[in-house]
Amino acid sequence: MDRIKINCPKSRENERKYKYSKLYAVSKEGYEKCSLLDSKIIGTCKNPSLNSSINIVFREISPLAGALVFKPGEDYYLISTSTGTLEGIDNSEGGLCLTDNMRIKFEIQEKDNDHKMMMTAQKNIENKKIIEDNSSMLPDILQTFNDNSALVYTIHNADVEYNDEDMFNYSSSGFSLSHNINILFCSIFILISYIIN
Repeated sequence: MDRIKINCPKSRENERKYKYSKLYAVSKEGYEKCSLLDSKIIGTCKNPSLNSSINIVFREISPLAGALVFKPGEDYYLISTSTGTLEGIDNSEGGLCLTDNMRIKFEIQEKDNDHKMMMTAQKNIENKKIIEDNSSMLPDILQTFNDNSALVYTIHNADVEYNDEDMFNYSSSGFSLSHNINILFCSIFILISYIIN
């Protein structure tokens, strides 16, 4: 099963204020309007003195009543309309979704897409020669790859210095996501290693 861990790191000395946040699953319209339409609370970040996290497991059937389930071929949306302050944690419109773009869309792929993704990775490997022959295009290709491939989704924006532990855990002083999507990462790793070499 694929999982995502959304970190709520504790406040550190000499850094920006802690952003109090509630994370909700919403409808597509709620996502587009930054509003809690058809919402279901996923988790809360409300303790600046503790490192905590919100874990999401992508599964079609849940053993827990009322838990989120993710159906192949469907899209799911998470947002936070909190303002970032303790007083604004229950805000129901706008908030950090609007000011800091604190929202994310998950597209759950059909099961037969695993084969298609592997075929795409193979085709990318075969296209290595074309990329090498046109090495002047490499910066544009990498920029397109970077613009379209969010491996880490940082929701709170801040100027942060990362240490090695932060980089390998995909965490920062704001919310961040770490992914366990094996086939996609395998394809991306293969593509990057062939482009760089």
